[in-house]
Amino acid sequence: MAYTKVAPSKSSGASIVYARDGKDNDKDKCVAMSGLNCDPSNAEYEFAVVRRAHNKALKEGEDIQARLIIQSFEGEELSPEEVNEMGYELAENINEKLGGGFQAVVYTHGNTKNLHNHIVFNSVNADTGKKYTMHYEKFEIEKMSDEIVSQRGLNVIEKQKKDITTNGERKLRENGQYVWKDDLKDRFNRAFDKTLLNVSKNRTENLEEFKKNLSELGVNVKERYVKKRDTTYFTYVFTDENGKKTDCK
Repeated sequence: MAYTKVAPSKSSGASIVYARDGKDNDKDKCVAMSGLNCDPSNAEYEFAVVRRAHNKALKEGEDIQARLIIQSFEGEELSPEEVNEMGYELAENINEKLGGGFQAVVYTHGNTKNLHNHIVFNSVNADTGKKYTMHYEKFEIEKMSDEIVSQRGLNVIEKQKKDITTNGERKLRENGQYVWKDDLKDRFNRAFDKTLLNVSKNRTENLEEFKKNLSELGVNVKERYVKKRDTTYFTYVFTDENGKKTDCK
């Protein structure tokens, strides 16, 4: 079973040092490591060299210098090497989806009940200088991770979100009645499945195709870019079965 968490970092050096050495230089914390297009024992310096070469993401604490991915495994008898291999494969798949040329490191931790990977991606491409950008990043990475896990014959679990179901919605479901959240989720999944049938290597084309497929199902997409977090937020707007217009983030 595997969980994934994705977050931006404004200090790639601090993220790498913490993942590799721990807060107090705990050498027993990191039980396996690997690097994609870089040396994991020297990655903080190699990441910085690339950013300086392209004059991007230089201001630590202000610019997004890295993307962090936590890949945690539960309830499986796995060795540190196996867990690190799955993290490295995930990093390879992400790099390929981004067009190649990105640096990433994978540090496997064994200091908690469950083995887990800390994957750190440089936000600047070593070859082109372009910034790391992935639409629907968390969803895409979770899907990649699940595929890697299932290919190895391991269990894939549903991602658990905080239960915000109201008593009214629960009763409607129990009685087999209409719930707008279920309707929107169904439309979202249908649009995504249709997009996968015509997926291309161009991320912008895929996003536009997905938005078009949603629109055909009566769902409009609003985008809002937040420069401070280097993140685009999406709001889905549709009219439910009862004629009520609903916005959902």
